[in-house]
Amino acid sequence: MRTYKITKNSKDLKTGLTIEEATNKLFPIVEDFSNGYIYDNDNETIYHEVDHKTIAEKGDMIVVAGDNVFEIVEE
Repeated sequence: MRTYKITKNSKDLKTGLTIEEATNKLFPIVEDFSNGYIYDNDNETIYHEVDHKTIAEKGDMIVVAGDNVFEIVEE
């Protein structure tokens, strides 16, 4: 079985996840580990707090939040 991890700027944040777990945890992690980016659970998006521009949608494997890059990668 394949396992995946979520990274921030190539540093591991969560490991040993299934693809479904990684996909479900990515957006809450982006919100927790970045400044000014909000996870909209209802619309399954991440948006910038100030200008309200959507930067990621459900299913994205990479999220660029300012200077930070969050990524789901296979272990």
